[in-house]
Amino acid sequence: MYRTLYEDPLLYEQLRPTDPNDVQTVLSLLGSHCDRRIESVIYPACGPGGWLIAFAQLGYRVFGNDSSAEMCKVALDRLAGYDCQITQGNMTSLSFAPCSVDAAVEISGVVCELSRSDLVSHMRSISQLLRARGVYILCLQDVDERCLTQLPTRSWYSNIEAGDRIETIEYFIEAFHRRSRSIRMRRDVYSAGHLRARDFYLLRMYDETELKAFRDSIPGLSLVASLTLGQDDALCNLIRETYYVFRKQSSMHEFAQLSLEGNELQSGS
Repeated sequence: MYRTLYEDPLLYEQLRPTDPNDVQTVLSLLGSHCDRRIESVIYPACGPGGWLIAFAQLGYRVFGNDSSAEMCKVALDRLAGYDCQITQGNMTSLSFAPCSVDAAVEISGVVCELSRSDLVSHMRSISQLLRARGVYILCLQDVDERCLTQLPTRSWYSNIEAGDRIETIEYFIEAFHRRSRSIRMRRDVYSAGHLRARDFYLLRMYDETELKAFRDSIPGLSLVASLTLGQDDALCNLIRETYYVFRKQSSMHEFAQLSLEGNELQSGS
């Protein structure tokens, strides 16, 4: 009987490790758009703690959240000796013992599994935790509909050496729902040719128009930049990943000014 990948934290980290190139991209965006010194970072869906370790090794105080008690335990064990706080909870209502932070990062794409209303709740929760001029880097995904000529289709795979065996992870797009702009995904993990884990989940696709609507419903949080990754760096050649940078304002005047800049960003001017 196979499990889901999410039920096996160590296998999850082995097959979905923190990419040093992604770390450098995030650090570059933080350096370009955060106007305050960064000393603390939240990762709201931390899993087994890979990203928290990357930030802790840079000297940041780190805060992690995950819905899985087992993931939180593994993350805490791996972060022993670092200044950290990890809680089990829902990423739509983050809760840490008195806490405000300089930055938040979530680039695993897990937010695309949230409903649209839950995504707004999540962003409001992040906004409440960010200090003035702090930033939130969020990764959202979009699908290239022109490539969906035959379903289901394998969208991405990777073979990873694990001791004397090969672990293989494969992603399949099972269905695409145009009206809701969502795709049904299947993720299979094979160990020495035998199925070890299988997940089904729904990803919702977002564009900048929707993000503008979200931003307007969250006073004080403005979209200031975006970066779409090339296909070689994205999850696969069918799904585009875009990093969006939101900034917390310190005054209503600044909020109004950056809202205007955000409108210009959306229009491409």
